[in-house]
Amino acid sequence: MTERSPAIGEPLGAPACTLVGLRRSLYDELALPGWERAREPIADYLGSLSGYRKNVHRIDPETIDVVDREWGFAVEAWGYRPP
Repeated sequence: MTERSPAIGEPLGAPACTLVGLRRSLYDELALPGWERAREPIADYLGSLSGYRKNVHRIDPETIDVVDREWGFAVEAWGYRPP
């Protein structure tokens, strides 16, 4: 299997861009040694995530009020939006 790393500035959604290829480009750009040794474990790990689904958390309004009251300054300063 031939991989092609995305070029600098190339959109990540480019057809030839794979998650493994992206990791290789990180190794290349940072001049990290050991890509050949790391490639298979990285590919195995990424393959294990293929069925991953993001967790859905429901936060009750009372908890949102407490967080807003106690941490509203941080929420506003960092531009977070309440769920």
